[in-house]
Amino acid sequence: MEENLCNYESAREKYRPEHIRTLFIAEAPPTNTERFFYFEDVRSHDSLFWEMMKVLCGVTELERPRKREYLQHFKDLGCFLIDSCEAPLKIEVGKKKQIRSALGDLIKRAKGLCQADSRVILICETVYDVCLAPLRDADLDVINTEMIPHPAFGHSKEFRNRLSRLLK
Repeated sequence: MEENLCNYESAREKYRPEHIRTLFIAEAPPTNTERFFYFEDVRSHDSLFWEMMKVLCGVTELERPRKREYLQHFKDLGCFLIDSCEAPLKIEVGKKKQIRSALGDLIKRAKGLCQADSRVILICETVYDVCLAPLRDADLDVINTEMIPHPAFGHSKEFRNRLSRLLK
C-alpha cells in the first residue's frame, strides 16, 4: 500500500500547477490502483476525469490516448485535485468516519496548496457533508453552493450540470 501512495503522489505532483486557482477535493484514491485520476494510462472506470474534462475543456468523447494532453491542460488552467483521504477507503469502515479522521490532515494540505485567490470545490456527498464547514472555518474559499455528486453510477449529467453552474 505504501508503494501505491508514493505512485499516487508522484503522478499527482507531475501535474501540480505553480499557482492553484481551483482545488478540487474528492473522497479518496480508488482501491483499484490502475484507475487513479492522475495516472496517464487508465483504460476504464475513470468517469471523474473525463466528466471533468467535458466541463473544463469541452471534451465530447473519451480520447484516452490524449489523457496526458488533457492532464496538462487541467494543470495549465490552474486546476488541481486532491483527495480528502490520502489512502483508498476501507470498505469495512464508514466513509464519513474515515473522512472525519483525515480532516486535520486535509485542512493542512489544502491550506498549503491554496493561495488567497484559490477556490475550493468539493466533489461527492460524503466530502461535502463532512468537509464544507471545517474547510470554510479554516478560511478556505469553498465555493460549493450545493453538493456535486461523483459522476460514477449514473450521475454524470448531474455532475456536469452542477459543476458548470458553479464555474460560471
